[in-house]
Amino acid sequence: MKRLIWSMMILGFVSGFWFLRTIATPVSNDATVHRFVIVEGEGVNAISRNLRKEGLIKNSLAFETYVWLKDQEGSLIAGVYELRPTMSMRE
Repeated sequence: MKRLIWSMMILGFVSGFWFLRTIATPVSNDATVHRFVIVEGEGVNAISRNLRKEGLIKNSLAFETYVWLKDQEGSLIAGVYELRPTMSMRE
């Protein structure tokens, strides 16, 4: 039982470290501006998938989790945005 508890604690620590590093680290050093469009009615999954395709985020799951943890699902507004791969998910 102790082994299971330690394994779960280590897994939690590693997962937490990975998540925090993923949301804080930019995709690249490329400062090129990308025009990113969020279409009316587009959900978080579609937005994260499109951000990933455009090379603006590293991991869709991390983005979706971050949006969920920050309770921001409803505040992703349709429009055209200028984003750079040098931006972290927090930005």
